[in-house]
Amino acid sequence: MFSRFILFSLATAILAFATPMTEEEKALNDFLTAGMSENGINAMVNLENKFKAEFPLVAGNQESTDKFLVAFAAHTQDVVNTLSKEDQAIYNKHKDEIGLE
Repeated sequence: MFSRFILFSLATAILAFATPMTEEEKALNDFLTAGMSENGINAMVNLENKFKAEFPLVAGNQESTDKFLVAFAAHTQDVVNTLSKEDQAIYNKHKDEIGLE
């Protein structure tokens, strides 16, 4: 019985590590390993959730999509401006690495 538990645990661990990370998980992992604070990571998660909730509402219309993206970029910058200088530096470095303006 104990050996089955060991095998099950090992198989679960292999599957967990073998599953590729999503882009969101990778970004959050990058922020975490770069030393972003919990407050900064929570702010990034909140932005991600806001985007996921609101973008589908405008996705069918190009003009609405463009307006939303401009407004969301401004909101994102407002949120980033509230972060600590260290968290802002981590965010800006990540943004440069992925090619965002």
